[in-house]
Amino acid sequence: AASDPTGFVAGLSVPVVLDEVQRVPDLLLAIKVRVDRDPAPGQFLLTLAQPTQEAEQRDHHDRRRKQAADHRPTLECPVTTIEKQQCG
Repeated sequence: AASDPTGFVAGLSVPVVLDEVQRVPDLLLAIKVRVDRDPAPGQFLLTLAQPTQEAEQRDHHDRRRKQAADHRPTLECPVTTIEKQQCG
């Protein structure tokens, strides 16, 4: 897998579980390319023994977005109701 990540991923029969994928970071790009070509869901289940730096940054970004979203005012009625009539 480490010497030819693209060839390794191309030769896999899906669905497949790849454990501790962080050990060969180039696998992530190879998997992305394959999924971009065939976006069918459920092809790959990836596990990480420890978070990658990219995952930690994404998690931090997601937490910040959630914090920002938590401070938005809520609607008093659903958007579909607003389109049909005024709330109140």
